[in-house]
Formats: sequence, C-alpha cells, structure tokens
Amino acid sequence: MEIETKAKHTPGPWHVKHGCLAGEVYPPGGVYIDAEYNGGYKKLVATLSAYPTRDEPDKKKVQQANAYLIVCAVNSHAGLLAAAEAAETILSWLGALDYTPLDKRQESERKRGLLQLRAAIRAANGRSP
Repeated sequence: MEIETKAKHTPGPWHVKHGCLAGEVYPPGGVYIDAEYNGGYKKLVATLSAYPTRDEPDKKKVQQANAYLIVCAVNSHAGLLAAAEAAETILSWLGALDYTPLDKRQESERKRGLLQLRAAIRAANGRSP
C-alpha cells in the first residue's frame, strides 16, 4: 500500500514530552511528541493516551516506550535510508563484478540481502515492500 499525501510531515528533530508543551498544560498522564524547528519553535506532533486502566496498569510506561520508539524512528529515518541505499548500490555492484567470484551460498545471501534492502527502502519511502 502506497502512502499518498501531498502534505509533508513535520520536520524534526522530534522529542518526547510529559505533561506540557510550549507553556501549555495538557491533561496529566499523557505522553506527547513535539518537533523543534525554525529556530527552536515547538509544535505538538502527537499525543498518546497514557491513563492506566485495570487491564493495563503500566500503560504510561508502555506509551512512553512507544513514544520513544516513534521519535527514534523519525529522527533516524533519513540516515538509515541513506545507509540502506548505499548498501543496495554496493550489493548491486558486487553482482555485476566478476573479479570476486561468490559461491552459491554467498550469491544467494547477496541476492537475499539486496531484496531485503530494496523492500526496506520502498517501505521507508512510503511504498509497499
């Protein structure tokens, strides 16, 4: 499934916040993600409800972990995508070069890795893997 949108995401870096953002107070127990850009301007990007329930007494800890995972993924996206694209290029070259023959297992692993990288690059660009 391709992600089709004309809007661009909020630029980063993104940060996890607890309880307040830019002088405004949000409901207690929430976990918030904001973005800092344009010389320090902060903008609310997402809110994760973190009210504990009987079924999820540790919900706040779980939502904090989710928020940190989202922030890490967003903030590392560009660098990881660039590294994957570079690795994909190198693996493609290895298949075209004849000076280092690979045995069947090595060639199979090279092709499998190349397919995984291409799928990851498509997914990182919002296209279906």
